[in-house]
Amino acid sequence: MQLAAQVQQVRATQESFPVSISSERKGDEDVAVWVTNSSPWFSTLEALESDVFFDGSPVAFAESGFDFEFLVIAGGDAGSHRVRHVMRVGLPTKVEGYAEALSFFAKDMVESGQGVTYEALADDYRGRGYDLARIPSVESSIRTEALSSRIRSTTVLAYYSLVERLRTDGYDGVFAHNNSAAAKSMRRIGIVMDEFSLDRELHTPKLDDDGFDQDFRPMFMPVCDPTVDGLSRLVKRPPRRLAKDLSL
Repeated sequence: MQLAAQVQQVRATQESFPVSISSERKGDEDVAVWVTNSSPWFSTLEALESDVFFDGSPVAFAESGFDFEFLVIAGGDAGSHRVRHVMRVGLPTKVEGYAEALSFFAKDMVESGQGVTYEALADDYRGRGYDLARIPSVESSIRTEALSSRIRSTTVLAYYSLVERLRTDGYDGVFAHNNSAAAKSMRRIGIVMDEFSLDRELHTPKLDDDGFDQDFRPMFMPVCDPTVDGLSRLVKRPPRRLAKDLSL
């Protein structure tokens, strides 16, 4: 999708996302808003995701049977709001063919043809002290504000809010696809980025085509003190989690 079309879709999303957020923000602060699939705004965010990643085609996750939520970072000047970052988070879900709940990400890797079985993966994480049923995933991440204004990255704000949610809800960590530069940058500031699999090098499967994306690799970010401390050093003014039911 061309950048101009992406910007147009981003602006449409900003205009349609609940304006009531503005009245609940304090000054120009950023807020973190969680949107469940029962919210009418869920489809608005799916439309953005579809245009940015799938050229307007149906979102590949939509009919998967997994539970997802969107994390939205909204900010801007006092009295107005902008959608600054949108992240789709896949929650561990019990689906047919698997003994325990797992994220779409983990299932996608198991079924990617790279020789990974669910049993071996579950044993791997159990040996590390984690449970696949307590590891959600980042399925897509869109820096909406950067598309139009090119100001500083908002990715760290989204990850800060995500990790805050993971700690609060008792999750072990999160899966995400990262390129080598991003993983290196995160590790440099102390954020823990482990390999998805300890016994083999794996690649990110393409969702809209056969084959693999050679620029991205599956990674695991555990919820631990070094990760929390690293993100805290980067985020001087954390987004406030907005306690608002956007399904109304």
